Amino acid sequence: MKVRTKFVLVCTLLLLATLSIASSVQAEVIRTEFNAWDIPGSLTPGKIWMEGGYLYMREFEGTSQVFQVAPADDLQITGPADMNLNANIDLVRGCGHVWGKFVLTAGENAYWSGSYTGELCVDAYGSPQSFSTRGVAQGGGELKGKQMRYTNVNGYMTGVILDTPSQ
Repeated sequence: MKVRTKFVLVCTLLLLATLSIASSVQAEVIRTEFNAWDIPGSLTPGKIWMEGGYLYMREFEGTSQVFQVAPADDLQITGPADMNLNANIDLVRGCGHVWGKFVLTAGENAYWSGSYTGELCVDAYGSPQSFSTRGVAQGGGELKGKQMRYTNVNGYMTGVILDTPSQ
């Protein structure tokens, strides 16, 4: 009986010590919510074709300028962005799935690299009528270790930056 009691006591102490160590190394995640404008720039066509009632767009290359408006004292989402764009547009509805990757340069040594997915709607002449996406990006350079998640509806972005500071 004594051996079993000692064994249970030792196991309990080891479990408590492990839980104590694990909780002390968990880092606090800092959430910074942001709002920004994404102003489209140039768009260079890639491959484009129609088939089976769809317009297919592949490897389009584009630029935009992102201006963070809030919080105004911590501009981590401001700068030029380069992106690629792919889409499958239903020609009857005029809308379809859009996806791609982007790099947003937020400073001399700060950038976001990520991907997005969403919906693009065009009019009968192919001009964009609505563009809504959601995306995620990893920070690089001075932003290394941070993650950005956002929604972009017709150029207005809302999102959050997640930061786990070093201990």
